[in-house]
Amino acid sequence: WMLKTFATLGISVSRRVHRFTNSTFNAAASAVAFTPSATYHSYYRFASLRKMSAAGDDTKLFRSIGLKDSTLKNIGKNASTASTLKQCIADAGVSNGCDASVGKLIFDIATAKPMQNDNAQTHRKQLLSYVANGGIQNVVQLAAAYKFITQNVTFDAKKFEQSCGVGVVVTEAQITQTVDEVIAKYKTQLSEKGKGCLGVMFKEIKSTLPWADGKQMSAIFNAKFKAALQSSGFDPKKNKCKKEKKVEEKKQAAEEEEEEVETMDKWLTGRELEVAKNSESQLAQKKAALAKLGLPADTFLSRFPPEPNGFLHIGHCKAMTFNFTLADSKNGSCYLRFDDTNPTTEKQEFIDSIVENVTWMGFAPWKVSYSSDYFRELHELALRMIRNGDAYVCHQSDEQVKAERDSFRKRVNVTPSPYRDRSVAENLRLFELMRCGYFAEGEATLRMKGDFTSANPNMWDHIAYRIMYAAHPKSGDAWCIYPTYDYTHCIVDSLEWITASCCTLEFENRRESYFWLLDVLDLYKPVVWEYSRLNLTFNVLSKRKLLVLVNDGYVRGWDDPRMLTVNGLRRRGFSATILRDFCNRVGVTRKDNFISPALLYACARDELNRTCSRAMAVIEPLKIVITNYDAHKVEDIECPDFPNTQQQSTHCVKFSRVIYIDASDFQSGQAKNKKFYGLSEAKSVRLKYAYQITCKEVVYKAGTQEIDYLRCEYDAKQGKTVKKGSKGFITWVSEKDARPAEFRLYEHLFTVEKPGGDDWLKLLNPQSELICKGFVSEYVASTMADKQRYQFERYGYFVRDPDSDSSPH
Repeated sequence: WMLKTFATLGISVSRRVHRFTNSTFNAAASAVAFTPSATYHSYYRFASLRKMSAAGDDTKLFRSIGLKDSTLKNIGKNASTASTLKQCIADAGVSNGCDASVGKLIFDIATAKPMQNDNAQTHRKQLLSYVANGGIQNVVQLAAAYKFITQNVTFDAKKFEQSCGVGVVVTEAQITQTVDEVIAKYKTQLSEKGKGCLGVMFKEIKSTLPWADGKQMSAIFNAKFKAALQSSGFDPKKNKCKKEKKVEEKKQAAEEEEEEVETMDKWLTGRELEVAKNSESQLAQKKAALAKLGLPADTFLSRFPPEPNGFLHIGHCKAMTFNFTLADSKNGSCYLRFDDTNPTTEKQEFIDSIVENVTWMGFAPWKVSYSSDYFRELHELALRMIRNGDAYVCHQSDEQVKAERDSFRKRVNVTPSPYRDRSVAENLRLFELMRCGYFAEGEATLRMKGDFTSANPNMWDHIAYRIMYAAHPKSGDAWCIYPTYDYTHCIVDSLEWITASCCTLEFENRRESYFWLLDVLDLYKPVVWEYSRLNLTFNVLSKRKLLVLVNDGYVRGWDDPRMLTVNGLRRRGFSATILRDFCNRVGVTRKDNFISPALLYACARDELNRTCSRAMAVIEPLKIVITNYDAHKVEDIECPDFPNTQQQSTHCVKFSRVIYIDASDFQSGQAKNKKFYGLSEAKSVRLKYAYQITCKEVVYKAGTQEIDYLRCEYDAKQGKTVKKGSKGFITWVSEKDARPAEFRLYEHLFTVEKPGGDDWLKLLNPQSELICKGFVSEYVASTMADKQRYQFERYGYFVRDPDSDSSPH
């Protein structure tokens, strides 16, 4: 058995539209009879997770903390926000209601961007307790709190309170007095600059009273500033031009910062070109063609057009989600079309994988098509271009074509191809020779006669056909000339009567050549719209770089859990619904950006928290002998599958004299450390769902300082009853119940957000995969075939890995 971790971070993300030792393991393995062992994988490991439930009808709860109906309406649109807010209310201890001012701050914590930070998530409960008890009373203090908790791994209460002004109360009288003092200080400048002093003055007041309520301070300052300005003798006419200029600059800046929130219909309009307009006859042809297909004239058709020269990655997930859901929103249909025009790089293996992944993602194509389905039509249209004088056969080498294009670019000694003005008859004869295999590869091409005076390089006589003596995965050896992407893409869009041809922004400068080609061929023209490609930090999506990582052995293969290929994401445990949710949250815009993987983890956590039953595991085992527990006794301990929810399902694990805990849950010399909740000499902790134990002795291996095991005693009188206020809970696995497992713990593939440059491989994270050997309970081993995924308490989410089928562990 093998599992890999799905430890997603507890982060609420707001959507923006625009922008162990082997000896321990082996000793235990020989002590018990094992079923086939298990291996587990993890991409994040940390002490605890915030529990989140699915968003439901919690309107009454949210109203009880003073949220307005308009806010409730927005929350209702986002299940993730609702789930996070519900958990924040519970963590703050105000499920029975609170003052609106407190509720507003709780809502801010549930939705604020700084709370996406790993440290912030760890300290969220402490922050909420300060809000609930009145220690933090306004957004100014809250902003300071965000800064503190995002920058500190550990939570020092004293430093936190000093940094955030906890307990500091600024009265209205103090604000008034400070405002008066600052206005008096700036009396002279006020008469000269007028409102030009406003920002400086308010900044000074703010620095003097950093913990004052901002709204109250602004109201007092604005009223007093207005009165002082009127009595200062300031003449606004002298500064009118300057003022108007500043207003215009601010307006422009605001427009640049404004989020792009437009309707999809407006987005799809794109950059309009006169040549992109369809004639009445072209629209009539489309109507007749759709009728033959049994479709209404206004049917919306889109397409997802991957090249079958590799495996899909998360960027393709965004593209397919966008195109399929766009068509669905218009009550239309979406093609899955393979852009298979280069037989030297395309394989049936890739085609099969793409079809399987599209189906796995939950999308059903209206039709699966191939550009190669249209090879004959594409050839006939090429002949039409030659006859119309819009294409010619060229014999220039790659170096000569490059020099030609350089001359176009520099506008110096412009030298178009010497074959550009061949006669139609000669071009037809030569193109037929190309088709018959007369020329060698690279000896001749068919080029489109564009406009070399255009500023757009895509109009500079791009190649339409090239010679390639390679069998095609679908058409076999029927052809030795193959059309290029620039020639094929737009024509097949037209032949399939696509309504909206959507692609990523790097293709935007091809729009002009796209419509030019359809225009000279008198073909129907789809709408074209470009959107930003998906980029994730701490990883790469470049096909060239992915090939290096796989071929040079830096990762396990195309399905390595650290890779952002769809197969890698599936192996890591992401479900199709998680990936679709992620793509929908990222949204579709025309602004290039990099997305933090924290958003992907948050989407995963929202789903897995509801669907993964809890279980216990030990990743780095430390043996414990409970000396006062009967050596022959074994009892069943009942554990809930979903703690803190209404689901009542449970499972049982064994408890015995010898158990294993995680090595990190024991630290020597921490008996008096109230902030350490683990086990130490003479210190007691609660075994999750079981007894309280106290460490009596640390036994070391002979002649070393390496711990062999711990001698502990359990509190038989207290039993399994948990005292109110207990904080030390640690997970465990009984020796009688333990089954060996390998855990693969994953972190970011790269050490920097945007790995690039010639030395990008040096930026690989050497700690991106850590392998540990530990234990799971018999419950996990026996139910893994059905459940597949678990949340191992205090570790994270894990999923069975396919290596289990061939691994000895």
